[in-house]
Amino acid sequence: MKPSRIILLTLLSTTTLLFNRCSTNFDLTSEWKDITIVYGLLNFADSAIYVKVNKAFLDKKNNALVQAQIPDSIYYNNINVTLSEYNSSGVLTNTFNMIRVDGNEEGYIKESGTFPQSPNYLYKVKYSPKTDRTYKVIVNKGDGNASSASTPIVGDIVVIRPTPAIPTAMLPGNTGGIIASWKAPKNAKFYDLTIRINYIEFPNGQQQDSVQKSFEWKAFDEYIPDLPDAGITIEYKIFTQTMYDLMAQYIPANPNITRKIRPADFIFAAGATDLYTYLQVVKAKEGITQGIIQPDYTNVTNGIGLFTSRSFKSSQAVLKPSTIDSIACNKMTKALRFLNSQGMLCP
Repeated sequence: MKPSRIILLTLLSTTTLLFNRCSTNFDLTSEWKDITIVYGLLNFADSAIYVKVNKAFLDKKNNALVQAQIPDSIYYNNINVTLSEYNSSGVLTNTFNMIRVDGNEEGYIKESGTFPQSPNYLYKVKYSPKTDRTYKVIVNKGDGNASSASTPIVGDIVVIRPTPAIPTAMLPGNTGGIIASWKAPKNAKFYDLTIRINYIEFPNGQQQDSVQKSFEWKAFDEYIPDLPDAGITIEYKIFTQTMYDLMAQYIPANPNITRKIRPADFIFAAGATDLYTYLQVVKAKEGITQGIIQPDYTNVTNGIGLFTSRSFKSSQAVLKPSTIDSIACNKMTKALRFLNSQGMLCP
């Protein structure tokens, strides 16, 4: 990226790092000014709501890369950030004054880079968003030109399969596959599923020295079902040969190590429409510019950024003995020395 007079700082949200981009969508001949940046990613399961407020800046007289290290250049000192809650009829039900906190002290450590790691200011209210409400954040700088954005809340994902009560078969081969199913939550546009494969390993004959390990398999992402309505049951077929391919790829063979497979975690995620649109614009821009240009999509009035919602739900998959035996004896994974369902190595 060429040195630019414009630096855009985005946020580390309560659940994930959102986006780090640069922007060239401003007039490079204008005098110094700031543009309000607002980011928030709400989750009904969180016990607190965090919003990141920054300013992009433009100054012909100074090097932006130097200014980016100065907190006053990226943070506002005297602003009022409020969060309003509305019911389904649009009636105001709550208003909160958000307080400024240091994200580093809240457990959200900022990564090193162009911008200073400390302070890492966020605006917080200790409150769990409700799934039948809409939330609006308003940033008032005292200049009569407030920035604002609204989002509905993505509801709870009700997982149907897998479930710990019914053991799951994850077998190799072209016919190997399982059906993941769930009920669509309110306000969800798209879905991701990450499968965490868990196992323990220990020196041969020393199971008391076991170490827990895992790797993650992205089964699908940004999936939009044909029938997206809330309450509809959604099904997605996952070909489980991929699990064996990944185990062979990521777990090193070691004749001195014995391993034991554990139940897998299926981690579902659902995201709101604004988040999906943003991600699609990011992909389109990166395909042309490798991420040099800030995506054009924003849902912030009198500013830029993203204020939206997503939710997560994890369900455990207890593996059938046939799957445990297959992992132990399959030609792709036999060298990894997994114990079979009888607690023995495959002969």
